[in-house]
Amino acid sequence: MHELIDEYEENNFWDDLIDRLTDRDFHKSGLDKDREKMTFAEFMAKRDPFFDQWNEEIDKHGIERLEIKNGKESPNS
Repeated sequence: MHELIDEYEENNFWDDLIDRLTDRDFHKSGLDKDREKMTFAEFMAKRDPFFDQWNEEIDKHGIERLEIKNGKESPNS
């Protein structure tokens, strides 16, 4: 039973991460500014490319290529 719960939590983590990164980038793009005027299909058509990008990235590389930036050049770069 614990294995099933762990598997569910693992899958939920990745799904939530992808959704949050998608929403962040979609919002930063400015494409959501007229959200209340969009149909659901229009909203999804604009949001889907961001989702597809993050889904592919996480599927291929996991968190290996994710970095936290503080606006300054890192000492390792």
